[in-house]
Amino acid sequence: MEALHVACLSEAEQEGRFESVPCTYHSIETFEHGQACYQICTEEPEKVGRSSLAATFSERLPTRPPGPHVVATSSPARTGLFRCLFQGSRPEHVSGRSDSLPFRDKHSLQSFFRDFDLPLSYLQIADGSLGVAHAQTTTDGSKRTTKYTFIAHCTFKRGDWAMALSHDRTRKCTSLFWSVDNRVNVRSITQNLEHLKEFAFHPVLAPCIMFNELLRVALERRRAIKKKIAILEETVGRLTMSTSPWSHNRTVSTSGLQDIEHLIKLLNSCRSEQISREGRYHLWTSVHNAIQVGFAYAEKALDHVPQPVFLKAHCELQDWTALSWRRLESLIARDVDHVSRVDNVSNTLYNLIHQRDSRIQLEIARASQRDSEDMKFLALLGSVFLPAGLIAVSAWS
Repeated sequence: MEALHVACLSEAEQEGRFESVPCTYHSIETFEHGQACYQICTEEPEKVGRSSLAATFSERLPTRPPGPHVVATSSPARTGLFRCLFQGSRPEHVSGRSDSLPFRDKHSLQSFFRDFDLPLSYLQIADGSLGVAHAQTTTDGSKRTTKYTFIAHCTFKRGDWAMALSHDRTRKCTSLFWSVDNRVNVRSITQNLEHLKEFAFHPVLAPCIMFNELLRVALERRRAIKKKIAILEETVGRLTMSTSPWSHNRTVSTSGLQDIEHLIKLLNSCRSEQISREGRYHLWTSVHNAIQVGFAYAEKALDHVPQPVFLKAHCELQDWTALSWRRLESLIARDVDHVSRVDNVSNTLYNLIHQRDSRIQLEIARASQRDSEDMKFLALLGSVFLPAGLIAVSAWS
């Protein structure tokens, strides 16, 4: 697999797909009594990967949990270390092109992933052609589960994001590369991380936070499409029931044409949202399944955490994820209703346009018939009055 990862990096370098972006380091230490110490450090993007980030983190992290009366002999044991490189912006995704990697060059990416012990398998999905998440666990020679990895990459109209995570059971450490673009609610993500810092020893804390963000984006999309469908149904109903220009007038008014043009644009927008729904469902499912792998791993790998502390974090994260999944399943069911409503509006609008075109063709045919009858009448008049005119001219001459 190493050769495949090197090939991915070389291809990205040849295509010029490296671009530095601002980043912050988030570090959280958790302790056996549920305490947590959270630090955030801003770093220049050019410096990422230039030195050992693992050493940098160990220098910056506190050596004892917070508290005014803590002494070295009574310091609680550390239950976990959470270290994260967070990027609140990403290179823009361009349809039909591979995504840029948010690092200075391939050497800085390699150095960072090595220092953080992150899965280089992320490079296989980092081009942005697919929205997918995947997780797996590693066992040692005695079949003892020792490591959990999670990778995800997603490009959406409402925000792109990527994640590469690993949890080492022996070191009790979660390492994470987390990248989102500016359309994603960065404030919500960082606030959730701050509020749940006591759970930072759990390997799926960050994926659970991102899963909740997927739900938020899905709810925003649902509200937007519901608004569009309501406008479609109201406008089509008004055109159907009122004295529409093509039902009673011989010509189509400008306002009627504008209504139709606006409806067609809304329909195309709704269709575009609905076409991509299967891809969204697959991503939701793959992220959910990858998180479940992490929950199963945590039940074995976090045996060093006091049971009450572990159960509090584990159960609350499980409940949060389960509720988010149920809500996403409900959205999937609602999408079926939205598809039916858009189809009904589309059929009604098609019938209205067809009726309008039929009436226009009928008016054109009637006008042509009137023109033909008028020409015949003029010809008849000519045949009657032209000889009389000639006779009169001859008489005067």
